[in-house]
Amino acid sequence: MRVYVIDGTFSDKYQKQISNIVSQLSAKHDVKLMKVSEQQISYCTGCWDCWVKTPGECAHQDDTPSHVSNLVNTDFVLHITENSLGTITSLTKKSLDKAIPTIHPYLTIVDGESRHKKRYETYPRWGFIYFDPEENKTDRDNVLFYFNRAVMNAKTEVVAYDFLTGKEDAIDEINIIKWFA
Repeated sequence: MRVYVIDGTFSDKYQKQISNIVSQLSAKHDVKLMKVSEQQISYCTGCWDCWVKTPGECAHQDDTPSHVSNLVNTDFVLHITENSLGTITSLTKKSLDKAIPTIHPYLTIVDGESRHKKRYETYPRWGFIYFDPEENKTDRDNVLFYFNRAVMNAKTEVVAYDFLTGKEDAIDEINIIKWFA
């Protein structure tokens, strides 16, 4: 299975756990890791060029084309983020916003709500890991709601998620292995 891991953390304090996750997944899967902080990815400006002028492609001259290609040419996308003022980091938000070229600007009604139409036939499943050392239930509920809404627009589904305190050492402790069983 092809797995695209998107590390949207700012701090280095979770790198041991992230390295363990990537290492364990790499033992059985083809894993690509993108550390958003090390990429040249501009924030989405809402210009909509990816829908109107250059369909499916971001107008910014940065690393977005590689990111979008990895998003659509994989089987599973794993977003890793940390608590930042009670929600996801701006790096994670940036990587989610840069998925906009993967859908059409055209809308349809699904379950009484407007949704964008698919640009591609299939989309990878998504999962996320949220490091929250304070174990704040309200923050976790808000993040889960946010990711579920983002996934609806990305034409996929959340098939796995985990909230971690940052104290876990091994991937087995966070049950990711069963996601791929």
